[in-house]
Amino acid sequence: MKNVILGVVFSTAACAAVGSVSTMGRSLGGFSKAMGAFRVYFGASVVFSKRDVTVTTDMHTKYRAAYAYSDAGAQTFFGTWGAAVPAVPAGRDNVGDVAQVVGNPATALGAWRADSGRTFVFTGEMPANWLEHKADGAGWVLADVETAVTTSMMTRAMFAPLAVDPLPSHQGFVAEDDYVAKASDVTNLSYHTLGLRLEAGLGFRCIDTMTLFLKLSYRFDHKDKKVKNFKEDVFFKTPGEMKAFRAANGSALKENLIRSSFIYNNGWIASGMKVTADVKETVGVMGGLEWQPVRMLALSVYAGIKRYAVEVTYDGGDFAYPGTVGMYTESFTQENSRQKLLISQKGIKRTMKAVRWPVAFGGDVRVIFCGINGLHFGLEYTSFQTDLTFDKKVEDSDATAVAAVDRENARPMETFLTNPLSQPAAANFKDGLGTHQFAATDVVNVFTAKVEVRDLTLSAGYTLSL
Repeated sequence: MKNVILGVVFSTAACAAVGSVSTMGRSLGGFSKAMGAFRVYFGASVVFSKRDVTVTTDMHTKYRAAYAYSDAGAQTFFGTWGAAVPAVPAGRDNVGDVAQVVGNPATALGAWRADSGRTFVFTGEMPANWLEHKADGAGWVLADVETAVTTSMMTRAMFAPLAVDPLPSHQGFVAEDDYVAKASDVTNLSYHTLGLRLEAGLGFRCIDTMTLFLKLSYRFDHKDKKVKNFKEDVFFKTPGEMKAFRAANGSALKENLIRSSFIYNNGWIASGMKVTADVKETVGVMGGLEWQPVRMLALSVYAGIKRYAVEVTYDGGDFAYPGTVGMYTESFTQENSRQKLLISQKGIKRTMKAVRWPVAFGGDVRVIFCGINGLHFGLEYTSFQTDLTFDKKVEDSDATAVAAVDRENARPMETFLTNPLSQPAAANFKDGLGTHQFAATDVVNVFTAKVEVRDLTLSAGYTLSL
């Protein structure tokens, strides 16, 4: 709206300024005579535009997750998968043996331990029951443990071989929290369009060689489909951020947990996407001044507003579901040489739109013949920036590949993702190193986008002046 007002002000100011000059020194009768010097214009032009479009897209992946952390190169959890339970001094709670709940099916109670281990490693949920060694010689038994001590017991179970061993200073359990992986991309596009513009206007001859005019126009564009006005293989890489937390023994640790959740995809939260932009001019309102130094030649300058419709389309690619794969076998995390955590967007197009009325400036030269006919050649320029809003427009040619639900009429655009991994069996585990992320929940991708457009237009056409 601000640009609409500004364009009208430019047009009005031009008229007022020239009108003031033309009336200075004239009598009231002369002014009345000038008021009768109206002209009507009709015209058609062929227009060629060179458009440079810069699309800046910010993409955030929001999710909730917990982590188990270990220094690079160190095993995330104590013990090895399928190993025998360690010896525990008689009479002590078997917190060391509880570590084997995370992944040891090779004991008499192995089935229970394997199931509990899968639940914990996948979701981060603490087992409700724990193994204890009773001093009365009863052997291994299941025991309920109060919720208040569950986390501390699991910390020891994960990171300490035995109850008597000190807790490590380089490993820790990071409680569930909300995270945001941020990434952005700047896509520069350049293309041209050819169109037809119809014009109609009203002029007022202030003095013999000066005419004020106001014209309306409408443009029909023909876009060359062969023009590659897109950028392929756009990648959104997250730098993540450092997270401070406590080690098992209470010492301070710091690690980029977000980045570890997307390292399997080279840190990209979205990849292989194609960005396309389409900018269309439609209505124009221009006001200006025409100077006719000789009978067969007219020069004009003008300013006003144009209506532009902008569309940016995000086509295909992959969305990366946050997760770490170091604890699982390749056969579990991959299928047909492709990560299961990559959610394909094949066949899906998401479009964001905006409408703007920016100020435009221009000028032209008109060659006049037979008094009322003219051939004109013009040059115009405008530039503007705008935020985009999401307009749901999904073309799904492969519905089975879509694991997302889009919220309609949202600003910004939000895409909700579901976990593509099911809870693994014991055979899907291996000894993992470094940071391990438990299954993420509440995962949503959020798009915001803005566009900068620079439009240079050449025109050539015919004008009838009555």
